[in-house]
Amino acid sequence: MQTLDATVHRLMNKRRTPIVYSPRRLDLRRHARRLKQLVIPTLYYLQKADEIKQAVNSLQEETTTHVQGLAYRVMPGVFASHNTRTVHLLLPVIVPFAKGARVCDMGCGYGLVGLHAKHHGAQYVAAVDINPTAVSNTEKNVTFHGQNNYTVYESDCFDRIPRQQFDLIVFNPPFFSYQHSFSASIEKSVHDPGLVTLKKFLRQAKQFVHKNTLIVIAYSSRCDIAAIETVFGAHGYSWMLWKQANTDARYDNRLYALTYPFNR
Repeated sequence: MQTLDATVHRLMNKRRTPIVYSPRRLDLRRHARRLKQLVIPTLYYLQKADEIKQAVNSLQEETTTHVQGLAYRVMPGVFASHNTRTVHLLLPVIVPFAKGARVCDMGCGYGLVGLHAKHHGAQYVAAVDINPTAVSNTEKNVTFHGQNNYTVYESDCFDRIPRQQFDLIVFNPPFFSYQHSFSASIEKSVHDPGLVTLKKFLRQAKQFVHKNTLIVIAYSSRCDIAAIETVFGAHGYSWMLWKQANTDARYDNRLYALTYPFNR
């Protein structure tokens, strides 16, 4: 059976687009110019969960932000993922896998990841969020960008998604896994007590993949990394720590690559 590393390389070659980073760990010297965006100060870095929620709730009117040359509208009550360093690591990495692919943007927020994939040639995007305001925000950005073959679902993970197969599934989950009582849907962008959402995602994703599907999950070392990696294996996935950035900072940023081995 092929290793996950070999599978990722095979998928990259199939897309015929050079990947920005090396397959195991970022070479900071070689890619220093491209990594400049990863070390700029961002709003959510080092902030506590309550501070992040306060920042989200402080937005009183719709604003426009620019990420990698594209404009996005951000509505009040929607998690502003561009304020995380992890998403800036994620965006260039998915480009080689986007062209011609069926993509699932899980936890889409205002639609940044899915629209980035669509602008780089994705055939179809399904964007998913549990927050109804985020769903409306993504729909507005899809219209703003004039995209088609794009469906936005209000759903808790895959609960309301029609059965289908994706080539690429991207998930930037909530980071804080300690116990929390929810009072608003926006809080599910920040909290995942006991990693319940991650476990549900992994359990359901098996029904939406084929043998070549790549799942990319973004985290940071401020999370309970040991518990997260244990959950990957416990749900039967082949996985690897695929990319890292900001390893010299208090918290790093990391991407995991997962596949589901049907031929076990």
